[in-house]
Amino acid sequence: MIVGPELPGRIARFHFDPLHDSTGIPSTDEIVRWAMGRAEIEGSPLHSSLASVRTSRKARLSPLRRIAELMPPVRERGDGRLLETITASMHRRLSPARDMMEEFGMDLRAHRFLGLTLEALASYAMMAPIEDEQRRFLADNPDFPREDVDRIVHVLDQIDTEQRMAASLAAIRVGLENDALMALMTSEELVRDRPRHVAAMKAAIDEVRQVEMRERLVDIIAKVEAASQ
Repeated sequence: MIVGPELPGRIARFHFDPLHDSTGIPSTDEIVRWAMGRAEIEGSPLHSSLASVRTSRKARLSPLRRIAELMPPVRERGDGRLLETITASMHRRLSPARDMMEEFGMDLRAHRFLGLTLEALASYAMMAPIEDEQRRFLADNPDFPREDVDRIVHVLDQIDTEQRMAASLAAIRVGLENDALMALMTSEELVRDRPRHVAAMKAAIDEVRQVEMRERLVDIIAKVEAASQ
């Protein structure tokens, strides 16, 4: 399922691939706007995350504030401040994904599989400020009842948005590396020139962070060079 604007023929490529093209890669602002648009689609991960964040905010309001928010203008201002907070969080936390888009010349919103990972990353970034706020509250209130602290920390540790975002970014990196390697191995531009093709594969070794994949690439290069002797 394509979850963003489709770019025909665009696949992830290393920067030294002759067909690498980073034109048209969205800015971080554009990615955040896309994510907020996805949050309006019922059933999407971002829609669920936004609903959860709003519910959490409402649960933490004081009784007086809850009464005040019965008035639409007050409620809308509160929701507006919440949206500003989560938008800022998403902008900061989606920036590394945007950097990878430019590095590999691939708009993740249009990727058949990684687009969903990008959306998951955005949903965690949306929820992160709530977790941060809860952890700050506990740090600033050392006299808070121990049993309540343990309960809240247990829930926060299960959510652990930072760990989930790190895992999402790592998955995106692996996916882009695999796609770029496949593009390199099957490049019609390079296969006609074996020395150039081998040189490109050797360059890929420095780009790939997956240890096993680097080892496999070294083996492939050795076999290609042996066959050409």
